[in-house]
Amino acid sequence: MRNQTNLMKKIVLLFIAGLFSCATELVPTELQKGTWFGDNTSMEVTAEGARLEFTCASATITEKIMVDESGNFSVKGTYVQQHGNIPIDYDPKKFTFETTFEGTVVGDEITIGVFSGTAKSLMAKSKLKFGVKDFVKKCP
Repeated sequence: MRNQTNLMKKIVLLFIAGLFSCATELVPTELQKGTWFGDNTSMEVTAEGARLEFTCASATITEKIMVDESGNFSVKGTYVQQHGNIPIDYDPKKFTFETTFEGTVVGDEITIGVFSGTAKSLMAKSKLKFGVKDFVKKCP
């Protein structure tokens, strides 16, 4: 009888230890799909990435946005600088940059930065709120 009690205690302890090990395993989660808006910037998140509109630029995130346990993410994409008065010899390739988008999500708000090149020069930074829909005022 005593051996059965000790065996039961060990089984219960192993079960509880297993529950705690599962509870502490943090898995990245996908950024909430839908519209985010703020700072005259809009972002439409899809399963494949996102499309952003800024005052004088647009951008595309070309991979799924996964947020870590701290609310941070880093993904790749492109950023296209736009102009109000487009010159006749305008070549969009000269104004398209491979970029890294880094952000932090807290609740229904996100702060996102757009960085160009290996030196990670900041090209844009915005604070957005989920579910807000508005129009971006484009550059003249």
